[in-house]
Amino acid sequence: MAFDKPYTPQKDSLASSVCGFFRNNPDELLSLDDITDKFMVTRSNVHSLLGRCVETELLRRTLNQDGEYIYRPGARLPKTAPQDLPESTPKSPKEVAKAAKPRAAPLPAVHLPDIDEVLIEDGIPLPARGQPRRCWAPLLHKLQVGQSAELPAQVKAVLSKDITVAHAANAGRFTVKIYPDTARLRVWRVS
Repeated sequence: MAFDKPYTPQKDSLASSVCGFFRNNPDELLSLDDITDKFMVTRSNVHSLLGRCVETELLRRTLNQDGEYIYRPGARLPKTAPQDLPESTPKSPKEVAKAAKPRAAPLPAVHLPDIDEVLIEDGIPLPARGQPRRCWAPLLHKLQVGQSAELPAQVKAVLSKDITVAHAANAGRFTVKIYPDTARLRVWRVS
């Protein structure tokens, strides 16, 4: 796509912040979750807000082996030499709060159950909205409306693509609640 004038993201926009991050960290990769945490934006509009940067090759968007979108520096992103970097990079309020908190211990390794081992339950109340939706494709097919199943929280990164595909195929509607204190999540079929 040809443009008359080279595209420069608007100052203080998500596009400007992400491009600035990659100028200072050219070997890094950012997932959608990384971008939402680091730049305090909602996941649903990240692709739209960074679309022009992808079109103009300032950023590159790919899928990793788990089917999650990953952003990296694009071929046309200007390089910043380390001596050109500011003395201190301003941090967002969320980054300042995150640095002040002690880092949580990593979740323990768990045995992931086979689909046939997962207990499907009736009558578990649906939690409040606001948590990301995630599920395994084979489990989606087994769940009936009103049923839910509990899984280890460690599988959440792999689940988003499967539930998106199920929703797009009109194979039911599902929602998930993650319980960080127990390192578990629960999947509900809602329709």
